[in-house]
Amino acid sequence: MILVHTTQLAEQWNTALEQFLDIKNEPFLEYTPKGRIKKKPKIGLMYDQKFKRSGNVDVTTFQSLVKRKDLDAILSDYGMVIIDEAHHVAAKTYEHLIEKIPAKYIYGFSATVKRSDGLEKITYMRIGDIRFETAKTDEKYLNSVNYVLHSRFTSMNEFGNEALDNTINENYELIVNSKERNEQIVDDIKQNYHDKRHIIV
Repeated sequence: MILVHTTQLAEQWNTALEQFLDIKNEPFLEYTPKGRIKKKPKIGLMYDQKFKRSGNVDVTTFQSLVKRKDLDAILSDYGMVIIDEAHHVAAKTYEHLIEKIPAKYIYGFSATVKRSDGLEKITYMRIGDIRFETAKTDEKYLNSVNYVLHSRFTSMNEFGNEALDNTINENYELIVNSKERNEQIVDDIKQNYHDKRHIIV
C-alpha cells in the first residue's frame, strides 16, 4: 500500500507506478451485489471518491481510510506500507491510523522529517529511524537556468478616460479583453514557437 496525504500525490504515485511497474498478477476477485465480477485496475485507487482495491499495489490517502468502518480488515491485507511525506505521521489523526497497521514492513519517505512543533519523535516511534539519506545538494547546482525578463508594455490609451474612473478590478477586465494586448501576446507566442522555445501561457 502507498499511503499519502493529498490526492495530488496519489495521482503522481499512480502515474509513476503505471510507468515503471509491470504487474503480472490480476487484482483479487470481488463481486457486485448482482454477482458480477467487479472491474478493477492492476494498481488499486482508494481516494477522491474512488475505492477499487487491487491487492497488488494500492494507492490511498489518509483521509480515504481514516473514517472507514472496515479499516482493520483493509489494513490486514498488506505486508508492506510506504508512507510518502512521512512527517505528517506525527499528526494525531494520522498517528492513530498508523498504529493500526499490522504490516511487517513500513517505510517512510520525507524531505523534511524535522517538524517545527518538535513532534518528529512520534514519526520515528511509528516508522523507525532513518535508514537512508540522499546526499545534500549544493544550492548553487539546484538551478542552472538563467532568467531574463523582457518587459512588453501595452498602453491604456485605447480605453480613453473610462479607465480613470474604474476600479482596479474593472481595469483588469479591460486589460484582459484588450484586442491590442491579446494580439501582441499571440504574436509573441508565435515568434517564440518559431524560435523553438519552451512556452508557458
